[in-house]
Parts: sequence; C-alpha cells; structure tokens
Amino acid sequence: MVNIITTSQAEHLGKPLKKDKNFKVFFVGKNKDKKQYFPDGEIYARIPEVKTMSGRTVIIHSGMPRPNDGLVELKMVLEILKENSIRPEVFFSYFAYGMQDHADQDGAINAAENILKELVHYYAVQKIWTVDAHFWGRDFTNNYPIKNLSAVGILKQAALKDYPEMVFITPDMGSQRRTGIAGVEKQRLNSFETRMKEESSDWLSETVNGRDIGVVDDLLETGGTMAKFYDECKSRGAKKVSALITHGVLKKGIKRIAEKYDGLYLTNTIKNKSANIDISGLIMEKLLK
Repeated sequence: MVNIITTSQAEHLGKPLKKDKNFKVFFVGKNKDKKQYFPDGEIYARIPEVKTMSGRTVIIHSGMPRPNDGLVELKMVLEILKENSIRPEVFFSYFAYGMQDHADQDGAINAAENILKELVHYYAVQKIWTVDAHFWGRDFTNNYPIKNLSAVGILKQAALKDYPEMVFITPDMGSQRRTGIAGVEKQRLNSFETRMKEESSDWLSETVNGRDIGVVDDLLETGGTMAKFYDECKSRGAKKVSALITHGVLKKGIKRIAEKYDGLYLTNTIKNKSANIDISGLIMEKLLK
C-alpha cells in the first residue's frame, strides 16, 4: 500500500488513483471555514490522517496554476510529515521554477536546484519524481535522487492513432536536448529575435514536405515559438501540423495554439479544460514498479 497525498493543484491526478487498491489517497485539509485560503490571502494546509500513516508516502504536486501558493502549500505538507518522522517522496507532475535552472547573471540563483536542495537536505525527501522537467539534462541533477519521466511516449501514441505516418520534430535545440527528438537550430539576432540557421532550414524543408508533422515540446506558455514554427512547417509543404505538449502553463498560449494548429495533444500535468491526455496511468505504473 502506498500513501498518496495530493496537494490542491494536483487533486485531479489523485482522484483516479483512489480506484486502485494499491493506493490510499489523502487530500490536503482545509481550515475551519472549509476553505483553502484565509481572508487575507494566506494559504492553509492540514493532513488530519497523518498519525495513521505508515510505510511509503508520496506527495503528488503540480506547480501550476499558482506556482508561489503551491510551493508554500507543498512546504507546509512536508513540514507536517517531517514533524511526524515521515520521509516522503515527492512527485512533481509539473515542476515550477524548472526554467530557472542556472544563474544567468551576477546576483541570480539556480532556483530549480535550490528547491531540490531544500527538499533533500531539509525535508529529508527520499526520492523526487518529475515529468519532462525543463531542467532535465543539467549536470546538477546528478547530485539529487531524481527520476525524470517523459509523457512524450503517450503523446505520440495518441497522435499516431489519428495520423499513423506522422513525423515528430522539435521547434528548437532545447526541446531536442530534453526529448531526444530532432529539431532545428536557431541563431539569436538580439534580445527579441531569432533566425533559423540555413542548415536547419534545409533539413526542415526535407523533413516536413508532404508529411503530417507532430511538433513536440515540453511546455507551452505564450505560444509564440510554437506559432511561428507552425508557419515554418506549413510554408515548407507540411500537410497537417499538430502540437504535442506535456505542460500547458498559460491558458492564453494553449488557446493560441489550439486555434492555429491542426491538432493539440496536451497532458493534464496541469489541470486545464483543454488537456486531453491523462497521465494518471503513468503515475500508477511508475510508483508501483
């Protein structure tokens, strides 16, 4: 039996696990007014059943749509477990601050590693699970007990049911590094503009012409890069161009891509009405291995 605690932003992922006899699912309790927030905006968290817990305990947490509130709630839950001598695992369906994965200028910090460090060294977290973490592949991840899972496989399976001959590509080198799928290389002109390198332009034309294309990326914010890449593929003769996204971070970006692309395959790592690919099965499979 695995104890599952879902924070408020991950309740949609915990509910399917309640149907499996291998899991005992707990939801974060609310205050005396049966609310998660106090009138002043401060968040509240309680685990009423903590004294009854024994054995393996996993917290499932999604870092959106409220990354800061979510992080505070997660720390409250971890402190409750620490006070009860429970060393949990944490399963991040979406890891907030994952894009801040290096100190890019003087006076900045690697926010992603800072969170990992606190989880392991202060809260005594035994294992950290992530899904298509934006920082995955950085050297610092080797210093922590992290297992990164990918939702790309289930996204591709869903897309191939609709387009059996679909060719999968990524819109930039960062996505290529994280997914292992071939992508284009760009040259930065200034702080606001990039240009596709000539060799990548030739490769893209050869790859997409006359084919159904699936553009794979780990996260979607404003959708600017994905929107431009759709135009690049179409101008080079692609037939249908679909987007395969793990994390739908911003609603406006999701709306933009849903309206522009010929299809959108989006997981529910972050709760969103547009999500059409459920990762609860992936969570069950990996936690029971």
